[in-house]
Amino acid sequence: MLFFILACSSDITQKGDSIVLELPDTAEPDEPSNEPSQPSNEPSQPSSEPSQPSSEPSQPSSEPSEPSSDPNDPCESGPNLGSVSMDPGCEYTPSSNNTQFSAQIEWGLGHSLIDPLSGNTVPAYSFSIENDLAGNSYSDMHSVFQAPAVGQLTDDNFDGSVNEEDTPDIAVLMGSEFNDQQWSVLRLISGDGSFVHDSIGWETFNGVSYAPAVFAGLAIGDLENDGDMEIVTMVASELNSEYCHPAIYSISPSNTLTLSAVGSDTMWCLVDTSWSLYHASNAPAISNIDGYGDAEIIFGDRVYEASDLSLRWEGGAGQGWYNAWWEGSMGYWNSGFHSFAYNIDSNSSTMEIIAGNTVYTSTGDVYCTLSDGSSEANDGYPAVAELTTGYAGPEIVLTGNNFVSVYSSVPNIFGECPEISSIDNNPYNDSSLTLPTHPFGCDESRKSFGGQPTIADFTGSGNREIGVAGACWYTVYGLNMLNELYRFAMAPTKDWSSASTGSTVFDFNGDNQAEVVFSDENALYVWGIDNGSNLDPWERFVTYLEDTNHRSWTIHEYPLVADVDGDGKAEILVVNSSHPDYLNHYGLYALGAADDDWVSARTWWNQHGYFVTNIDDDGTINSGASNHNTLNSFRQQAPGEFGALAAPNLAVIGDTCQSDCGDITLWLQVSNSGAYITASAGLILSVYGESGSNRTLLSSTPIPIDVHPGELSEGIPMVLNNWSGYDRLIAVIDDPAYGPESWGGSKECNEYDNEYIISTAGLCP
Repeated sequence: MLFFILACSSDITQKGDSIVLELPDTAEPDEPSNEPSQPSNEPSQPSSEPSQPSSEPSQPSSEPSEPSSDPNDPCESGPNLGSVSMDPGCEYTPSSNNTQFSAQIEWGLGHSLIDPLSGNTVPAYSFSIENDLAGNSYSDMHSVFQAPAVGQLTDDNFDGSVNEEDTPDIAVLMGSEFNDQQWSVLRLISGDGSFVHDSIGWETFNGVSYAPAVFAGLAIGDLENDGDMEIVTMVASELNSEYCHPAIYSISPSNTLTLSAVGSDTMWCLVDTSWSLYHASNAPAISNIDGYGDAEIIFGDRVYEASDLSLRWEGGAGQGWYNAWWEGSMGYWNSGFHSFAYNIDSNSSTMEIIAGNTVYTSTGDVYCTLSDGSSEANDGYPAVAELTTGYAGPEIVLTGNNFVSVYSSVPNIFGECPEISSIDNNPYNDSSLTLPTHPFGCDESRKSFGGQPTIADFTGSGNREIGVAGACWYTVYGLNMLNELYRFAMAPTKDWSSASTGSTVFDFNGDNQAEVVFSDENALYVWGIDNGSNLDPWERFVTYLEDTNHRSWTIHEYPLVADVDGDGKAEILVVNSSHPDYLNHYGLYALGAADDDWVSARTWWNQHGYFVTNIDDDGTINSGASNHNTLNSFRQQAPGEFGALAAPNLAVIGDTCQSDCGDITLWLQVSNSGAYITASAGLILSVYGESGSNRTLLSSTPIPIDVHPGELSEGIPMVLNNWSGYDRLIAVIDDPAYGPESWGGSKECNEYDNEYIISTAGLCP
C-alpha cells in the first residue's frame, strides 16, 4: 500500500516504494468549483498537545471537516476523478492453516439477522411494498426453495452494454409454501444488496396469465449471443394447475423484467392433484449442445429452442430426478428434473445431455444407459468429473434410490455405461460402522435419500471426492485403489423435509483443498476436512463457520459462492425459507470475510447444475468445453479469471492547502494500483501528529467510496487546526489502528508502505 501527498510545504518524506501515477487535472486556486465535493465523514479533532498514542484509538467521526464555503478560498475545491497505473502481479496469500472463518453479513434482504462478527442486528426487510400492475401482493412471497443464480445481468451504469463495469445481479424465485399458491415471484436483485431492480409475478403472455412455479429452479445466460441476458424458469398457468411450461424472462435496458416467451409444451406442476402443496421442482439448464447458433434449454429429457421454446426433442427415458420417500400419480414428492449438457466424449463442440440414468446425444438419441450389468440404474441426480484414471473419459455420478453410484462414460457393446461402484447413502445400513449418537436425532423414515452430488478435491490430495447430503448426514465419498466407494468424512445434519438438498464447494484460502458449503434446516456450515490418520469418518469434518441465521424447510436449494457485489472477492449467498418451527425466517443474505481473507471468485453461478466452463465471464454459453479437462469439478466455484490471490494496493495523493495562517486543508485522493480487486468504502484514512517518539491522532475518516482497480478517487477534504504543536504529520491509509489486525481493513499485496510524512516546518502556524 502506498500513500502520497503533494503539499505546499517542504521536507516531505515517503515511506515505501513508489508507483507511477497518472495525475488528474486539479482546479486552480483562482477558479474554485461552484459545487465542492461534500463527503459524508467528519474527522475527529486533534488534542492540543502531543501525547502517546492511545492503545484504542477513538472511533472515526461520521463526517470529515469541510473546507470553507468562501468561493474566494483557494482551498475550497478539490481534485477530480483520475486514474493510476495498475500492477497485475499484486497478490496476497491468505493463511492456509485457519480453522475458523471470520465472517460478517454484508447485506440482508429477509428476516432480522444477527451479524456473526459483531452481534449487531441487521434489520428485517419487508417485501410488502411490492405489487404488480394487477394489484397482486407480494408481501408473503419471500421464501426461497431453489438455488438462485448470479451474474452480470443489468446495465447499471447505462453505457449500453452489460459487462464487468456493472454490479453483478441475483435472480431468485421467492414464494410461500404454507398456502395453496403454486406460483412465486421472480426477483432481480442488485448483488450489493442495495435494491431490488424488479419483481414479477403474474404476467400476461398471448392472452394467458403465467407466474413462476413456486418450487421451480432457474438459469441465466445470453441465450442468443446478442449481449442481452435472459432468465429461464418454469411457469404455472391460470388455465391448468396440474401442468407448467418452460419460460424465458428478458431484462429491459431500464433493468425491468418481461415475460418474453412461454413454451406450449407442458411439464407436471403437482405431484398429485389431490395434494396441492406438493409441487414440482424442475431446474433448467442452458447449453449450446450443437455448437452453433443460439443456446438450447434443457428440462429433464427435453431440449427446447431458445428462440421460441418450441420442443426440439424428447428423449423418453431418464429425466434426472428421484426421491425415495413418496411418489404421487404425476411424480416424486417435491422433486424435479436436474439434468444438464456436458461434452463427456470431448469430441469437437457437440454436447451430451446427462439426464439421470440416461445419456442422450445432441440429437436426442440414446448415447448410453447407466447400468450395473444386470439392470439399468434408477433415475437420479447426476454430476460429471474425472474420478479415476482407470477408465477412459470422465465418470458420471448418480444419486438415486438412496444410493450413490459411479459409472463409466464410455458405452460398452450393449450401449451401457457400466457401473464402477455403488454405495448405500444410508449409513445406518452399513454394518461396518458404529455410528455415534446423532446430535439432532434422526428421522428414520427419511434418513438417506441423497441430494444433487458435488465433486471436488476436498482433501488437497489431487484426487476428486463426491459430496452428498442426506436427511441426517452429509458425506464425502472417496474411491479406493480398487475403485470402490467408501465414506471418507461425515457430518451430522438435520434435513427431515426434502432430505435432498444440494451443496457447493469453494477453496476459500487458496490452499488447493476445497471447503464444503452446505445448509440444512437449522444452519449454514462451511467445513474443512482433517486428513489425519486413524480417524473415523465422523471425526474428519472441521467446522470453519456455522451461521444460525439460516433456516429452511428444504427443497433443492443450496448456498452458493460468487463475487456477488463486484469487488472481486468471494461471498456466500445464503437463502432461507419459512419452516413450521421458524415461520418468521425468509429471504436471502450475503456473508463476506470479516478479515478480508477469502480469495477471489467469479461473478457467475448461472444454474443449479453449475460447472465453470459452461458459461463465459460475459454470459456467453460455451460450446464443447469439457470441465474435467481443466478444473475437474462439479458445483465448485472457481476464482476470478485473474487468479485466486489478486489483491488491491491502496495509495493516496493530494494537495495540502493553506489560504491563511492557521488551519490547513488536506485534499486527499485514494488510488488502487491493484489490477483486479476493488477496495471497499469504509477503510480508514488517518492523519497523526508526531513529535519525537510521541504520536497523536489528529483526524480520521472512513473513505466514502469504493476504489476500483486503476481508479483515483475524487478529493476527500481533511481540515486540521491544532497541527502546529508537532514536528511532522503522518498520513496513513487503511489505518491498522482501526482494523481487526495489524494490516488494517484490507489485505493488500504490500502492507509496509502505508505512511507518508509531512514536515510542518514550511507551514504557517
